[in-house]
This record gives sequence, C-alpha cells and structure tokens, in this order.
Amino acid sequence: MSRRGKKITVTTVVKETPSPSGSDEINYRGEMKNGKKEGKGIYETKGDTYKGEFKNNKYDGIGKKFYVYGMFHQGEFKKGDLNGIVFSKEISYDVERSYDFEIFYEGEYKKGQMDGIGTLIGNGERYEGEFKKGKKHGIGIYYMRDGERYEGQFVDGRIEGKGIYYYKNGDRYEGHFDLNKKNGKGIMYKKNGKSYEVEFMNDEEI
Repeated sequence: MSRRGKKITVTTVVKETPSPSGSDEINYRGEMKNGKKEGKGIYETKGDTYKGEFKNNKYDGIGKKFYVYGMFHQGEFKKGDLNGIVFSKEISYDVERSYDFEIFYEGEYKKGQMDGIGTLIGNGERYEGEFKKGKKHGIGIYYMRDGERYEGQFVDGRIEGKGIYYYKNGDRYEGHFDLNKKNGKGIMYKKNGKSYEVEFMNDEEI
C-alpha cells in the first residue's frame, strides 16, 4: 500500500540546560516538534514545575503547575494561561490573626484568573458563586467563619447590592448592602416570625 501523501509527525525527548543568558529556565523533558515544545512534557524553572501538555511552546491542554510551599494549579491551560476548569491550592496571610492559611479553589478560569462559576474555600470561610477577573463578582453565597451567611450580589470582590444576611441566631435581613456592610433600607425577619422595615448605616440600625 502506498504511503505517499501521509503526514508523519516526529517527536523528540530532549533536556535543556540552564540558559547562559541567566533566564529562569532549568530544563524541559518531553516531546518536541520543529524545535518547539509540543505534546506532553515536564518544564522546570526556578521554584516552579509544570507537568502536562504543550502546544507551540506554551502550556496548552491538561496540566498541573507546582509552586513553592505546596501551592499548585491543576486543570486546563490555553496559550500559556489557565483557561477552563481548574483546581488550585494557594497560601494567603491573615493580617488580623497573623498566620498563613491555605485557599482552595475549584471552578472556571479565564486568561489566568478566576472567572465564571467557582467555589473558594479558606480560613474557615467559603464562597460559592460568580467570579470576574479574579474577584467575587455577580451572584454568590458567602459562608462566614462565625456561622453567619450572606446570599446576594457582589461587585469587584465586595458585598454590594441586594442580598440576604442570615444571622446565626435565626434572624435574617433582606435589603441593600454597600462596601461589605448593611447600608440602606430593608426588612428584618425575626426567628419568632415577626418582621419590620429597617434602615442601616454601616451595619448599624438607624
């Protein structure tokens, strides 16, 4: 049978040594095509390691990127950025309590940032809802470490707009929020069944 006209792809396993120009690259072990990373491979830089798929010399496909202190991003990459469904672990710092804590995220990424629907968990708190450009933005549910809960609108990472605040004693407030606080008019529903109109300014009834 003739093989004329059939395209044959050749891949090569290589190891790159540190660049004499002083770049952060340490080495790459994996498949290549036409002198570029293409296919599956492991790419190590100072402090970071990526294991997964490449296309045209960039992270592209399914992969996992490891960082220092056990942090990682795992999921879909496109043209070098996280883009698709991602599971990640990062380390943050609580200024008030002076300690580090882990943050876990599972959900959508676009152009290297949380964007779309996802769940963010860390420091005794959990957020489930919409993100935009790395911040809570849209409709979501925020579970606080003290057992209370907010459901409603978020803008640029802040509680802002219309929402419902559930107190741990069974009461709830439905109304307006601004800059992470109850601000404006709403209705307070007491756990005993009573309700009344209320107005807040910076979380205080007026």
